[in-house]
Amino acid sequence: MRHTASERPEKWFEQVLRMRVKRHPRHAPVWVVLFFFVSLVLAAVGNLLL
Repeated sequence: MRHTASERPEKWFEQVLRMRVKRHPRHAPVWVVLFFFVSLVLAAVGNLLL
């Protein structure tokens, strides 16, 4: 499953996250923490690049 560079990674990740949560509701907290961590990393990288 590949996504084009023109798509925003956050949006793509959000869609994947929603799919996973629907499929495995009891794993939801793990995905929320992972999403939060990825968001922090993206924000840090964005700050470094700017």
